Amino acid sequence: MDGLSHGMFKDAIFRQIVSADLASGMHKNPTDLAEYFTTAYLHHPDELKDEVSAAHFENTKLLAIEGPAWGGAQFRSAVVDVVQRKVLLEMLAQIEEDPSIMGASAHFLAIARKPIS
Repeated sequence: MDGLSHGMFKDAIFRQIVSADLASGMHKNPTDLAEYFTTAYLHHPDELKDEVSAAHFENTKLLAIEGPAWGGAQFRSAVVDVVQRKVLLEMLAQIEEDPSIMGASAHFLAIARKPIS
């Protein structure tokens, strides 16, 4: 989504990077272009929840940090405007746990409890 909003899909190499991302979750940037990001693993929300459970945490809750708003053309101007930011944050709080939106967020967060043994 970031590459699309910044016109990177014009580059065939970037399109190959995205195709590999979608196939494996592993993002690798073979270029010297910093805007193509770094080596990273791009979790699917269900994968993160499974990893947290495998680490013996319970009551896992996943939250979308930015939701789909981060990719919007006016996101940066909305975040720096006090009134718009307040409304934006209220809207994002309403949708942050919606599973259908989780993957549209640039980041998500797992909150869980470690049982006391």
